Amino acid sequence: QKFSAAVGIGGQGGQHRAVGAEQYHVGKQAFGIVLSGELFIARNLTIRGLGANRLTITANGLSRVFNVDTTAATISDLTITGGFVGGTDPLTPGGGGIVNFSNLTLQRCHITGNHAEFHGGGIASYFHLLIDSCTISSNTVHSSIFRVPPTTAGDARGGGVYGAGGSYGPANMVFVNSTISGNVAFHDG
Repeated sequence: QKFSAAVGIGGQGGQHRAVGAEQYHVGKQAFGIVLSGELFIARNLTIRGLGANRLTITANGLSRVFNVDTTAATISDLTITGGFVGGTDPLTPGGGGIVNFSNLTLQRCHITGNHAEFHGGGIASYFHLLIDSCTISSNTVHSSIFRVPPTTAGDARGGGVYGAGGSYGPANMVFVNSTISGNVAFHDG
């Protein structure tokens, strides 16, 4: 689903506003956005809330929250939760909260309560990622597929954040003034 066509913001009294602009900014009230599928970002985009305590985007365990595949994107001032990526193929890109194939900047976000079967409960990044003043907590990676012995591809890695290069180029991650804690992975991180 493309971001411009996929989201309605619920306000007071059941009012909804469609989001279709390159950049959106919510008002002073606290909002929650409940997704029925992942938000696919395929063009340069800035998403800015009014604080992680005021805007929450959740997939309610039905899908990942963001799939970022563009030249550059910035997501700031919101909470990303309830993302889920399942499956039986350990080569499937992970990222319960966010899967990144671009130059992604996250600022002042909370990434919490997301799950992936393989790689990156909170975030799986396969290109450039800057995490600035964010909290990444309570995300999990645990494969339901049991392998003896575990294969490199089958290992569940990166409860909070997972990074690996690929056809997009080398994975480069920079963390500035951020907290990563309380995440769980079956194997590493």
